[in-house]
Amino acid sequence: VDPYTSSHELIRRAAAVVVISSTVGLEALLYACPVLTMGRPFYAGFGVTLDIASFAEIRRAVPAVLRFQPDRERILRFLGAAMRSTYAGAPAGVSSSEDNARTVAASLDRALGEHRAGERAGARGRPAPELERLPQGLSRSA
Repeated sequence: VDPYTSSHELIRRAAAVVVISSTVGLEALLYACPVLTMGRPFYAGFGVTLDIASFAEIRRAVPAVLRFQPDRERILRFLGAAMRSTYAGAPAGVSSSEDNARTVAASLDRALGEHRAGERAGARGRPAPELERLPQGLSRSA
């Protein structure tokens, strides 16, 4: 595979995608392509991917992911919840503009304020706010 091939083109042609922890798995979900995770990316454990904890499970997992049909509605609910729980601004290395720096700083300030408010309310040890806001019936599996 040419190293400059679009990941989207590869996903469209793939029967499934296997990742350790990668945004390619998230991209594959956008195409409703089955995803097997071997790490713990933020999108693992919500029933939209097949997840394994050890490379020793790969022989069993590959045939399973090839049969796996992700539930498109569940994927859309998860992605919607994930988008609602993000903050504005492009990550470092994507945009070094002053406007982006201000946006990221404002997002960090907002996140810190939410964290401090949660601590004052006794939320320490509770799930992250983005997991609490997931739609009903969509939670991280154990």
